[in-house]
Amino acid sequence: MLVGGLRAAVMGIPFMPTRAALGSELVELSGFHTVVDPYTGGEFLAVPPIRPDVGIVHAWRADEDGNVQFPWPPDHLADADVLVARASLVTIVTVEEIVPRDVVADVTERTRLFGFEVDLLVEAPGGARPGSCPPLYGEDEAWLEEHAAAAGEALL
Repeated sequence: MLVGGLRAAVMGIPFMPTRAALGSELVELSGFHTVVDPYTGGEFLAVPPIRPDVGIVHAWRADEDGNVQFPWPPDHLADADVLVARASLVTIVTVEEIVPRDVVADVTERTRLFGFEVDLLVEAPGGARPGSCPPLYGEDEAWLEEHAAAAGEALL
Protein backbone atom coordinates (compact mmCIF):
# COMPACT_ATOMS: atom_id res chain seq x y z
CA MET A 1 0.00 0.00 0.00
CA LEU A 2 2.87 2.37 0.77
CA VAL A 3 4.54 1.78 -2.58
CA GLY A 4 1.16 2.12 -4.33
CA GLY A 5 0.52 5.47 -2.66
CA LEU A 6 3.97 6.74 -3.60
CA ARG A 7 3.52 5.54 -7.18
CA ALA A 8 0.17 7.34 -7.41
CA ALA A 9 1.84 10.57 -6.23
CA VAL A 10 4.73 10.25 -8.69
CA MET A 11 2.34 9.49 -11.55
CA GLY A 12 0.03 12.37 -10.62
CA ILE A 13 -3.05 10.13 -10.48
CA PRO A 14 -5.81 10.14 -7.83
CA PHE A 15 -5.22 6.53 -6.70
CA MET A 16 -3.31 3.35 -7.44
CA PRO A 17 -5.32 0.12 -7.66
CA THR A 18 -3.91 -2.76 -5.63
CA ARG A 19 -4.99 -6.04 -4.08
CA ALA A 20 -3.00 -5.26 -0.92
CA ALA A 21 -5.11 -5.33 2.26
CA LEU A 22 -8.32 -6.42 0.50
CA GLY A 23 -10.37 -8.45 2.96
CA SER A 24 -8.67 -6.97 6.01
CA GLU A 25 -9.91 -4.51 8.63
CA LEU A 26 -7.29 -2.06 7.42
CA VAL A 27 -9.46 -1.05 4.46
CA GLU A 28 -12.33 0.00 6.70
CA LEU A 29 -10.11 1.54 9.38
CA SER A 30 -8.19 3.62 6.83
CA GLY A 31 -11.28 4.87 5.05
CA PHE A 32 -9.98 3.66 1.70
CA HIS A 33 -12.39 2.81 -1.08
CA THR A 34 -12.49 -0.02 -3.57
CA VAL A 35 -12.89 0.18 -7.33
CA VAL A 36 -14.03 -2.30 -9.94
CA ASP A 37 -11.79 -3.19 -12.86
CA PRO A 38 -13.83 -2.25 -15.95
CA TYR A 39 -12.19 -5.07 -17.94
CA THR A 40 -12.45 -8.05 -15.58
CA GLY A 41 -14.93 -6.93 -12.93
CA GLY A 42 -12.33 -7.62 -10.22
CA GLU A 43 -12.24 -5.57 -7.05
CA PHE A 44 -9.20 -3.48 -6.12
CA LEU A 45 -8.29 -1.18 -3.26
CA ALA A 46 -7.88 2.43 -4.41
CA VAL A 47 -4.81 3.67 -2.52
CA PRO A 48 -4.63 7.49 -2.53
CA PRO A 49 -1.38 9.31 -3.32
CA ILE A 50 1.20 9.71 -0.58
CA ARG A 51 3.12 12.96 -0.89
CA PRO A 52 5.53 13.42 2.05
CA ASP A 53 6.56 16.96 2.95
CA VAL A 54 10.18 15.81 3.18
CA GLY A 55 11.75 12.62 1.87
CA ILE A 56 15.19 11.49 3.00
CA VAL A 57 16.95 8.65 1.21
CA HIS A 58 20.46 7.26 1.39
CA ALA A 59 22.34 6.16 -1.71
CA TRP A 60 25.71 4.92 -2.83
CA ARG A 61 27.13 8.01 -4.51
CA ALA A 62 26.35 11.20 -6.42
CA ASP A 63 28.17 13.84 -8.38
CA GLU A 64 28.29 17.49 -7.34
CA ASP A 65 25.25 18.19 -9.56
CA GLY A 66 23.08 15.83 -7.50
CA ASN A 67 22.90 12.98 -10.00
CA VAL A 68 22.45 10.02 -7.65
CA GLN A 69 23.55 6.44 -8.22
CA PHE A 70 22.35 3.31 -6.47
CA PRO A 71 24.22 -0.01 -6.35
CA TRP A 72 23.85 -2.60 -9.08
CA PRO A 73 22.19 -5.05 -9.30
CA PRO A 74 19.16 -3.51 -7.60
CA ASP A 75 17.41 -5.30 -4.75
CA HIS A 76 13.70 -6.17 -4.70
CA LEU A 77 12.70 -2.76 -3.30
CA ALA A 78 15.12 -0.72 -5.39
CA ASP A 79 12.40 1.63 -6.59
CA ALA A 80 11.13 2.49 -3.08
CA ASP A 81 13.84 5.09 -2.41
CA VAL A 82 13.36 6.64 -5.84
CA LEU A 83 9.60 6.79 -5.27
CA VAL A 84 10.05 8.47 -1.87
CA ALA A 85 12.41 11.01 -3.43
CA ARG A 86 10.14 11.80 -6.37
CA ALA A 87 6.89 11.88 -4.37
CA SER A 88 8.21 14.25 -1.69
CA LEU A 89 7.81 18.02 -1.79
CA VAL A 90 11.41 18.40 -0.58
CA THR A 91 14.01 15.71 -1.28
CA ILE A 92 17.16 15.22 0.79
CA VAL A 93 19.64 12.62 -0.40
CA THR A 94 22.54 11.43 1.72
CA VAL A 95 25.29 9.53 -0.07
CA GLU A 96 28.35 7.56 0.92
CA GLU A 97 30.44 9.83 -1.26
CA ILE A 98 30.27 12.72 -3.69
CA VAL A 99 32.33 11.84 -6.77
CA PRO A 100 33.43 13.75 -9.88
CA ARG A 101 30.92 14.08 -12.73
CA ASP A 102 32.86 11.72 -14.99
CA VAL A 103 32.55 8.84 -12.47
CA VAL A 104 28.75 9.09 -12.66
CA ALA A 105 28.80 9.67 -16.41
CA ASP A 106 30.85 6.50 -16.94
CA VAL A 107 28.12 4.28 -15.46
CA THR A 108 24.86 5.99 -16.43
CA GLU A 109 22.70 2.90 -15.88
CA ARG A 110 23.20 3.28 -12.14
CA THR A 111 21.89 6.87 -12.07
CA ARG A 112 18.35 6.79 -10.68
CA LEU A 113 17.81 10.37 -9.48
CA PHE A 114 18.89 13.50 -11.26
CA GLY A 115 20.05 16.85 -9.94
CA PHE A 116 16.77 18.61 -10.66
CA GLU A 117 15.00 16.09 -8.38
CA VAL A 118 17.29 16.63 -5.38
CA ASP A 119 16.85 19.65 -3.11
CA LEU A 120 19.73 18.91 -0.76
CA LEU A 121 22.68 16.55 -1.20
CA VAL A 122 24.67 15.52 1.89
CA GLU A 123 27.83 13.43 1.95
CA ALA A 124 27.39 10.97 4.85
CA PRO A 125 29.90 8.10 4.81
CA GLY A 126 28.49 5.13 6.71
CA GLY A 127 25.01 6.67 6.57
CA ALA A 128 23.26 3.34 6.04
CA ARG A 129 24.78 1.68 9.11
CA PRO A 130 23.85 -0.58 10.82
CA GLY A 131 22.15 -1.50 7.56
CA SER A 132 24.05 -2.19 4.36
CA CYS A 133 25.21 -0.16 1.40
CA PRO A 134 26.50 -2.49 -1.30
CA PRO A 135 29.10 -2.53 -2.69
CA LEU A 136 30.77 -0.74 0.24
CA TYR A 137 29.59 -2.63 3.36
CA GLY A 138 27.07 -5.17 4.56
CA GLU A 139 24.75 -5.19 7.55
CA ASP A 140 26.26 -5.05 11.03
CA GLU A 141 24.56 -8.26 12.12
CA ALA A 142 26.15 -8.27 15.59
CA TRP A 143 24.86 -4.77 16.34
CA LEU A 144 21.40 -5.60 15.03
CA GLU A 145 21.19 -8.78 17.13
CA GLU A 146 22.41 -6.96 20.23
CA HIS A 147 19.92 -4.13 19.67
CA ALA A 148 17.03 -6.57 19.11
CA ALA A 149 17.92 -8.43 22.31
CA ALA A 150 18.11 -5.19 24.29
CA ALA A 151 14.77 -4.03 22.89
CA GLY A 152 13.20 -7.36 23.82
CA GLU A 153 14.47 -7.04 27.39
CA ALA A 154 13.08 -3.50 27.63
CA LEU A 155 9.62 -4.80 26.79
CA LEU A 156 9.62 -7.30 29.69
